[in-house]
Amino acid sequence: MNPSVVEFLDKTRGEIQRVHEEEARRKQQEKEDLLISLGLFTADKEYLSIDPVAARRMGLTDFDMVDGVAKYYRMTGKKAVDVTDEEYAEILKVVEEKKRLTTDGAPEPESAAKPAATPVPAAAAPSAPEPCEYEARPAQSSTSRAATFLNALAIILWISGVIVSILTARVPQIDYRGNVETKFQFSTFLASLVLYGAAGAFALCMAELMQNVQNISDFLSHLKITPRK
Repeated sequence: MNPSVVEFLDKTRGEIQRVHEEEARRKQQEKEDLLISLGLFTADKEYLSIDPVAARRMGLTDFDMVDGVAKYYRMTGKKAVDVTDEEYAEILKVVEEKKRLTTDGAPEPESAAKPAATPVPAAAAPSAPEPCEYEARPAQSSTSRAATFLNALAIILWISGVIVSILTARVPQIDYRGNVETKFQFSTFLASLVLYGAAGAFALCMAELMQNVQNISDFLSHLKITPRK
């Protein structure tokens, strides 16, 4: 056979083989993605030592109670379960059927078309309140404007406190010869510095309090209450 023909055939067969392999990998990936989306997978729980606020910021809502403490976790290493071709075909069949019923609407049962009349009781006893579950939807905490203002105020107080303390500590004095001499009063400097430092620390504490109030408000605004089944 002509060497050019042999080279052409080998090259073409190699390209065809690569296309088949790529197609097989694509179908396998689609299969694994579908199984994982349907919950047919195995995974490991990675527990994190974080508080509920940090877990909410990370979007974590699943936790286990360990010794009375909520241990938040995330699923890692998701791997689709092994299924046969027949099992996968059945999975595709029920998924398509569910999608069709969801899109077109399931037929109404005959019993639901004509509900039987039921006698209305004269006086129904009040039922106990249904237990509820609380679920916090993950949301990014917003920054409190008051906290931002107080943080800036604390920094301004500390910087201005150092400057004012230095200026007020420089006291002009007249000696016995009548000469004016500027002396540095350390006690005056320290008293002024402590005063401004305490004011800045108080502003910083109030800023932290305002931010915590904002975090609690954000948490409550995204709290979802659902009846327990």
